[in-house]
Amino acid sequence: MELLYLSINATVISAHFLSLHLIIDNYSTHKHKKVGSWIERRNRAEQKKHGQDRIVLHFTPTSSSWMNLVERFFRDITQDCIRDGSFGSIQELVNAITSYLAERNLEPKAYKWKTDGKQILEKSSVPVRRWLK
Repeated sequence: MELLYLSINATVISAHFLSLHLIIDNYSTHKHKKVGSWIERRNRAEQKKHGQDRIVLHFTPTSSSWMNLVERFFRDITQDCIRDGSFGSIQELVNAITSYLAERNLEPKAYKWKTDGKQILEKSSVPVRRWLK
């Protein structure tokens, strides 16, 4: 799976030279040895050609899923619909989620940042490379 992901991305990022700054969570797949090796090889080649890294990873701080609005949505659906439920089958779970979404969509509310962007950047602005070594 990781190798397929890397080969697809190799095609995408070789089109034009850009420094790609990727903001990702601390999920272990992102720190897998094969991923780190692939990024290091890519960056060594780009250092020779352009004098800078092609790919720079920025990890969100540990325990900061609140920063990702998609994660925030999943927290809400878990808390409001799934956690206290008792489901006798997968279909019951699917029906509960579908009903929750239908009800929520009657009065949709957008997720919006309430934290100042500067505060967020201060917590996650340093590229993390220690896992590559």
